[in-house]
Amino acid sequence: RKVKAQPALAVVWHPAANEVFAASKMADETSAFSLAFQACETVMGEGCAPADSITGGVIAIGLDDEGNFHSFSDTTERKATKGLLANCKSPDRDCRVHRVFKAKDTFD
Repeated sequence: RKVKAQPALAVVWHPAANEVFAASKMADETSAFSLAFQACETVMGEGCAPADSITGGVIAIGLDDEGNFHSFSDTTERKATKGLLANCKSPDRDCRVHRVFKAKDTFD
């Protein structure tokens, strides 16, 4: 029996952007990063940076009360958002889920 390949997902961000750039349903994480970087650099120019990547999973993006992005990847949306909030929130910093990307999804 042939095992179906899992799609890859990558997210890229830029310090001056108020949104992140993602690519999903790619053959591998390298290809996903390449496409996400291309989108980021088209809009923002230089300064784009890798945020996170995963094959066959989910990436949750958080935004803290200072406007900084955070990411956490896991196998399910529930685990990714739970991990994100656990890592992002602190006694002196609030954080909320901004976006959730799934490797198998297509999005704008």
